Parts: sequence; C-alpha cells; structure tokens
Amino acid sequence: MAKDTSPTLDDFAALNAELASLVRARMPLEPSLRQIARYLPTGAADMAERLAKRLEQGMSLGDAIELEGKKLPEMYLAVISAGLESGEPAGALEAVSQSAARLATLRQTTGIALIVPVMVVVIASALFGFLLQMALLNN
Repeated sequence: MAKDTSPTLDDFAALNAELASLVRARMPLEPSLRQIARYLPTGAADMAERLAKRLEQGMSLGDAIELEGKKLPEMYLAVISAGLESGEPAGALEAVSQSAARLATLRQTTGIALIVPVMVVVIASALFGFLLQMALLNN
C-alpha cells in the first residue's frame, strides 16, 4: 500500500461515489473497499484501505469514517452521520460525492478564470511597451 496521504477533492468524490454504490448494492464493504482501492488514486485508495481495515475490526461505517478525523470536513461527518441515522447512508454518500465533484469543478473553473485577466494584462503591457518603443524610435 502507498504511503498515508489525504485524498484530494477529486479523490474524495470518487471514493464517496464508489462507497455509495457499494452501500446501495448492499455489497460487503470490507472486501469491496479493498478491491476498489486498487483502482482509485493514491489518497482515496489509502482511505479506502483504512476504512476496510476498521470495518474488519468490527467498527460501524460511521465510526470508521469518523476516525479519519481532521482529514475530513466536519460537514461531511455530519452528513454521513445523518444518513446513517436516517437509514439512507447511500443517499448521503451520493450527495456528498456530487457536492465534492461540483466543488472540484468550480475550483478548476475559478483557477482558469483567474489566468485570463493575468494574460490580458501581460499582453496589454507588451503591446504598450512595443508602441512606446516605436514612438521613441520615430522621434
């Protein structure tokens, strides 16, 4: 297994989508988590392995997730806890997965949107410098 790393937002969304599918299909979580860990990015795979190990030790899914502690947002833990208490853990996991995926897309879009103004300023500065140089050379 790879070194212990925290999952990125994309990793987190992928793991939750897989976990939601497993819960909805009523698959045994321990072996299934170990199987899907092979196909997930490193951070998500490490988390899946840790969850599988805790489930094998007899922990509930909620307790196993809660032990991830500071690696997970408090809101995530609250949503999962509410899903487990309501009897709809798959719905809670799917909602978190969709929200994480939307947030990852928003972050990417925002990053790209910040590049455009910088490029405009660089191009405008280069054009201004060129025009200034041409004006000085013609005098």
